[in-house]
Amino acid sequence: MQIQGEGEHTIVLLPGLGTTSPIYDFAPLADELAKNNRVITYEPFGYGYSDITDKSRTIENECEELKQALDASGVEGPYIFMAHSVYGLDSIYFANKYPEYVEAVVGIDCTMPTMLSYFGEEVPADMPMAMDLMRITGLTRLLQMMDENQFVSDNSSNLYSEENLQEQRIISARIEANKNVIEQYNDLDNKIKATFDLKYTDSMPILFFTTNDADKEQRDDGKTSKSLYETYITNPDIQSVITYDASHYMHWTKAKEMSDDVNDFVKEVFNDRNK
Repeated sequence: MQIQGEGEHTIVLLPGLGTTSPIYDFAPLADELAKNNRVITYEPFGYGYSDITDKSRTIENECEELKQALDASGVEGPYIFMAHSVYGLDSIYFANKYPEYVEAVVGIDCTMPTMLSYFGEEVPADMPMAMDLMRITGLTRLLQMMDENQFVSDNSSNLYSEENLQEQRIISARIEANKNVIEQYNDLDNKIKATFDLKYTDSMPILFFTTNDADKEQRDDGKTSKSLYETYITNPDIQSVITYDASHYMHWTKAKEMSDDVNDFVKEVFNDRNK
């Protein structure tokens, strides 16, 4: 993990599934957030500089490992969990199991337990464990030679330095599609079942970032990404949804805007509580 910045609140950045290096991928967002907050960027087993583990990638194990990492960080909680994609499931599980650790939740187009059922979709097919051979045999490095922008953050908004992207390439050659990420992907159905009935309390401050679905065909039932997240809001005074014209990896292009919105959210919620 990486710790940077100072502030009254500590934000814990949790990555999307298979992100090569959360520290480098989140760098523009973390740097912006760290101007007003302490920021911890968490790299689970199989990600970034972390080791690859033989321990199964259940949500119970992942959350226990996250708790241990936070305890060892020397940074006292409670924390604001800011989870991207599949780590939205870990975030809601963690907040229910260890509520004393979580003072607020921010989702970056994060996976929610009811997401697939809400949209009438199926759990993706398993990823073959043989995918790990890409890394072991050096195929990942070969693919990088053919296209250096594979396995790295999109830099179309020029938020990433070349040094950052080069570190991502080096790390991806070592860990891309490793067994921990594959297991994590293949355990998605179990994670959904473990969290399906979980909710956030109405006293939990929540901010969801999601896409405005501008690139998607309008559904006949009127359901949108925003309407999904709104089903998890029970107290609009401290819980809300913000949409961006952006991709699923919105922190690649909207780091400054997201940081500003998070800072406004924190000020509004916690200043009101302290009045």
